[in-house]
Amino acid sequence: MISYYRYIFKQTLDRLSMLSLHLWSKSMSFIPKLPKVSTHKAYILYKLLRGNRIKNKEMWNQIDTCYSACRISELVSDGWLIEKTPILQTTLEKKRVTVKEYFMNTLYRSDVLQAQEIQDFLRRYELQNIKKAS
Repeated sequence: MISYYRYIFKQTLDRLSMLSLHLWSKSMSFIPKLPKVSTHKAYILYKLLRGNRIKNKEMWNQIDTCYSACRISELVSDGWLIEKTPILQTTLEKKRVTVKEYFMNTLYRSDVLQAQEIQDFLRRYELQNIKKAS
């Protein structure tokens, strides 16, 4: 019985997600606020725009911060449509925990990537990382 309610809940969330995507695409002239390329927010946004799915624990290992959920929340406040999926995992201590995996819907991402401002942001971010590496 619980699995049925979970199924209904997931279907409702999927429909709401598609509705919000549809409404967003109707107003594509709106470009969400872009972060400075040297920030953790920029790293997270870059990964999401490139189609990656991210979890908080991965961000701890990649950019050495435990505040990635805060940065993602700020990106959502800035106007980015970032979705999340809860994933049940078992810790080393054998406890069951729920971890969130963040991603951008493929249709939303393809619409956003058409904007010149977004392409410029991606280029600036990549150039900044090339300079850091050399």
